[in-house]
Amino acid sequence: MMGYSLFVAVYGTANMYKLAIVDLGQVTFVFFILLSYLKKLNGKAVGGKALILSFARSPVILSIIAGIVFGATGTIHIVREFPLFESFWETFRLVSSLTVPVICIVIGYELRLSAGSLRAPLFTASARIALLFILAFLVNNLLLNRILHLDRTFQIALYTLFILPPPFVIPIFMEDCGESSKQFVLNTISIHIILSLFAYLAIIIVL
Repeated sequence: MMGYSLFVAVYGTANMYKLAIVDLGQVTFVFFILLSYLKKLNGKAVGGKALILSFARSPVILSIIAGIVFGATGTIHIVREFPLFESFWETFRLVSSLTVPVICIVIGYELRLSAGSLRAPLFTASARIALLFILAFLVNNLLLNRILHLDRTFQIALYTLFILPPPFVIPIFMEDCGESSKQFVLNTISIHIILSLFAYLAIIIVL
């Protein structure tokens, strides 16, 4: 959600589909691997059928599929000619613009600031961004540039995805981890948000 806001702010909604395409891999990973692993850590084994149903019923996946269908067929332009749908469209647009600020408020509320508690999260977030940036550089040069010959905006979309903080839903699945572990994750995500903003600005300026 944060990535779409950042990317659209610079490249506009006309290029949003490029981030959506590279985001499909991340969404697939979250539903089939990350959430399954987190639930397993909490003692809740999840079968393959349940994972597939969860993936198919996800609002994110359904929205991406609907967007691809409406965009490819041109249906969206026909439907938007109706005043009633246009009012719904504007309402959804206003609500969607509030998503990231509300999430940041919730995460910020959980943040406990102190020099000792921020040292490890700062190192973790910095190391994560550095490692994923290197991976994004390799994927861009070996796959997107040399093999697929995609334009620079696609490459920026990949960089954007890789430097983003971990999924905001991770603390929700941390049921029996202890307060100190949960606070470490919350602090890491909070600091990662700030570092991601600076990293994104640096990518835009340099590339």
